[in-house]
Amino acid sequence: MDKPHRNKKIIKDVSLGIRHPRYPVTNVYAVMPSDLIVRYKTGEIIAIAVKPENQLSKKRVKEKLAIEKAFWEVNNTKWSVLTDTKLRIQPVKTLHKLHSFWKLDEALIPIAHLWVRAFCALLIENPQVRASSLIREAAKMTGIEENQGDRIFRYSLWHKHLLMDWNQPLLLNKSAATLGLKSNVVG
Repeated sequence: MDKPHRNKKIIKDVSLGIRHPRYPVTNVYAVMPSDLIVRYKTGEIIAIAVKPENQLSKKRVKEKLAIEKAFWEVNNTKWSVLTDTKLRIQPVKTLHKLHSFWKLDEALIPIAHLWVRAFCALLIENPQVRASSLIREAAKMTGIEENQGDRIFRYSLWHKHLLMDWNQPLLLNKSAATLGLKSNVVG
């Protein structure tokens, strides 16, 4: 894909007749990113805007989506809108819950590897035990608080150090086996 044209240029070239969003204080044109860009192995690219279904009837939302659509059309890229009602499947719900754990607190970075190893050892020995109990025990073994162990657990799922059955709700009162928890750590 060639370098994309700027949104501002689309307003002039396509003549949408829509006021481009601006930052309030500086009055500079606002950047309007798409929510998802999917690049297939074939080279095809699809841009996706994700919006709550109940927002789609609002005039300004429609205008902004029109700008976004025009941007991708000018760049010969497929574009579509995906609503929250279509995203309410279990893997997406779980990803949404884990998203805020993508980054680990600096203080936990040195201990995270040890915690994951301890958790995985417990997991192998006790797959029928509740996930919350394994998290708590791994925290004790590594000398951290239970809530810190929980953060490392969720971080490890997000970064695939631990695997799970994404079709299961992430309910920590369920057994590790029920959640499909497995180690994905080598060595």
